[in-house]
Amino acid sequence: MSTLNNRPSDYEFAASILIVDDEQLALDLNTELCTEVFKDLGAAFKVKTALTLAQAFELLSKEIFHVVLLDKDLGKDANGKPVDGIKAIPTIRLIQPNIEILVLTGHENVPAAVEATQLGASDYLLKKGDEKYIAFRNEKIKNSILKAQIRAARERESAQAGSNSLYVCKSPKMRRVNDELKALAETNAPIPVTITGASGVGKTEAAKQLNRYRAHFLGQSNRPFFNINFARMDPDLAENELFGHDPNAYTGSKTTTYKPGYFELANNGDLFLDEIGDAAPKLQIMLLKVLDEKEFQRMGGTQSIPTTARVIFATNKNLEELVNQGKFRPDLYYRITTLQIDIPPLEERKEDIPDLIRVLLTGVMKHVDVDIHYEDLPGDLIEYFLRDNIPGNIREIQSDLYRLALHAFKLKNKNKALLSWKSILKPSTKAIFSQFIKDGHLTLADFLKCKTQFLDKGPINIKELKNVLENKLIEEACERFPTLTERSRALSQHPSNLLKKMNSESTSAHLKAISGGRHDIFN
Repeated sequence: MSTLNNRPSDYEFAASILIVDDEQLALDLNTELCTEVFKDLGAAFKVKTALTLAQAFELLSKEIFHVVLLDKDLGKDANGKPVDGIKAIPTIRLIQPNIEILVLTGHENVPAAVEATQLGASDYLLKKGDEKYIAFRNEKIKNSILKAQIRAARERESAQAGSNSLYVCKSPKMRRVNDELKALAETNAPIPVTITGASGVGKTEAAKQLNRYRAHFLGQSNRPFFNINFARMDPDLAENELFGHDPNAYTGSKTTTYKPGYFELANNGDLFLDEIGDAAPKLQIMLLKVLDEKEFQRMGGTQSIPTTARVIFATNKNLEELVNQGKFRPDLYYRITTLQIDIPPLEERKEDIPDLIRVLLTGVMKHVDVDIHYEDLPGDLIEYFLRDNIPGNIREIQSDLYRLALHAFKLKNKNKALLSWKSILKPSTKAIFSQFIKDGHLTLADFLKCKTQFLDKGPINIKELKNVLENKLIEEACERFPTLTERSRALSQHPSNLLKKMNSESTSAHLKAISGGRHDIFN
């Protein structure tokens, strides 16, 4: 196998190609072809080759590739059967979902080309040797590389954002959110943006990222960003914060100075108004007015002051429902929801959680004198953080990490604290099993994958545990099958033995209730 490298400049980044062909001559020719393509692009690169699918799969599992040139006809296997490269496309996609796949073949075959694209190939190219077709192939390869470079740039931006903030977008859903934020940052229309999502999903971080994208697009080195949270804020205080006040605006006040509000301070910047669903009716009217007129008056003042602040709203409430309940103005609702972005909960973007934990741990260690890193966390703790339905989302994980760090500081032993994390966080069995439970049900295979904590509260009676598990199995059989014969067959039990167990003293009341006295029916 050959590897070719050019040193990248400050603004270039590496792209890589894997060539899969059963003929060494074809591998050498395609390596030269790719080398020329990379030189034309001026990109740092590497080319690796594989003579068999087994070699290809091994490389794909160890290294990231942006493009794979896959020969359709890969000779014969050990049993003398032809190896069709097209059949390997789903496996390649499974190992690396974002890779560009170009299928190469020596013969035109329309059905094969259709099959390849249906399975996920980007294109189907012929191994022609004439100059025009080689140039055509080069363009196809260049386009694939450029697509990969765009994807790599997006990954790099996500990593940079995640390294110093809780804005992480490795998951497909957050990538779509990121694309929407970029598009909104590059529009000159002074339309407000509303970010929705459950509490703790990172709406504030998304607003800050939108601010950064706007700054980059407009060439601003430091774009203003101000954050106001309406939750439980007194309406008069909120009005003062937003619009400021003139001298003597309050009865009895002797101040001779004015106070600028955030709509004034945020000129040429962004004003983030969080929990807009909690805004008082009076504030809703004032917000609608400033959004429509792009100007306002300070409290106690008469002069109209223009504002160029771009407004970003956020809420964890259903604004449409609030409108129907008469708690939110419909005209303001339609005004602020023209451009709306929804931040998904963590259970829908688990790929982001490891990086979120890394960032959160960095913050925690600034306040607690203990050195804990992501690599220190036990595997079952990571699985716990990756569970479904995390209450509080990012805030819940942050709270758990603080508790672990504080306990480690108290013990003066981080390893002991991390290994005993279950006694510190006290997770419920439901929480531990939640990543396996689908629609409220847990399969036996998934149960066997779980690490139990039955001994956390001291010794356990194995006979009692056996009875509990046996009852659960019999309950399921009684709920799913109407006759004793069917239940016995499902549980691999003799009918008389099963009947005896169902009538025993250890049988739960629930089991006796759902069996409904039907367990004497054999047909």
